[in-house]
Amino acid sequence: TQHHTEQEGTSGCSLRWAGVEASFARAPAFAPLPYQPFPGIVSLAPLDKTEWVTLSGRLAPLDWISVQGSFSNPTGTAPDGLPPRHYHLTGTIRSKFLRTFRSGSFDLKLELGVEGWQSGVIGRDASGAAVVLPSAQFIRSLVRLQIDSFSLFWESRNLGNTADGYVPGYRVPRYSGLFGIRWG
Repeated sequence: TQHHTEQEGTSGCSLRWAGVEASFARAPAFAPLPYQPFPGIVSLAPLDKTEWVTLSGRLAPLDWISVQGSFSNPTGTAPDGLPPRHYHLTGTIRSKFLRTFRSGSFDLKLELGVEGWQSGVIGRDASGAAVVLPSAQFIRSLVRLQIDSFSLFWESRNLGNTADGYVPGYRVPRYSGLFGIRWG
């Protein structure tokens, strides 16, 4: 059993068209448990005290277009399992400007996003050697059409054809996608 206390403070400002948020977190030293589903990662190094800075923002100059993202980075050495300089950015266009249908019955959402990080250590192998998580960048998209209670979506991942993954040996399939239909 381990007992520890984590402190985090967040400050932000949000307006209809923009928002910004900054967070600072401090975690004490502790010995984390390894990831269960990944046999190549048998342990994680004990953590020293870690401090994180996270910045987030959103910009929506019009009702139908927005950009949002965040950036997170430790102020010292990154702990095992969490890559340094982790970021994501998403741009969204929605059909709010189309007034053909009654309000709320039609919505078309187009979204393009990117996520990435700098090289870090994902964990330790059986000999205790560091397993490196290489830097990577993934591009994804989402298209969703909603007409009243009918909804159709298609999400595509790894559009940049990146050969890496979130864990070494577990590659994110290239050009993979997910689609679905829902109605009531």
